Amino acid sequence: MKKTILALAAMMIISATAMAQNEDRRGRNGMDRTEIVKRRTEATVKKYDLNAEQAQKLLELNTKYQGQMWRGMGNRAGRNTNAGKERAVRRDTSMRKRTAPATGNNVRIRPDMKEMRENMRKYDEELKTIMTSEQYAKYQKDIEARRQAGRK
Repeated sequence: MKKTILALAAMMIISATAMAQNEDRRGRNGMDRTEIVKRRTEATVKKYDLNAEQAQKLLELNTKYQGQMWRGMGNRAGRNTNAGKERAVRRDTSMRKRTAPATGNNVRIRPDMKEMRENMRKYDEELKTIMTSEQYAKYQKDIEARRQAGRK
């Protein structure tokens, strides 16, 4: 009886470990990155009424920039593994009066943010060549609306 219970417990631990490792390749919703890129492309094609040629170019563009623009926002490859430690440090230092600008956390965040913004700028430039002027204007309007909603 003990051996059976131990064998079941070992199998449960092994299967839990295997499922946790599988999440590295898939997002939280169970899709791998290529599926996410395809769905994102399909949604954009539908929203801005792109033709087949534009859709193919957009798929290539989204594939090219996958994981580069939203690093740290759900992308495990770019996720900071020290986030919990940094939060603890921030909580600790936020209680004290600061006399000098904070270093440490900000040093790592700023270069990533610059890289992300540069990638977004390049993406937008290439997207502008794919879309018509009306489609791109609608896209820019939607982006600005999202930014305003995020600031509230």
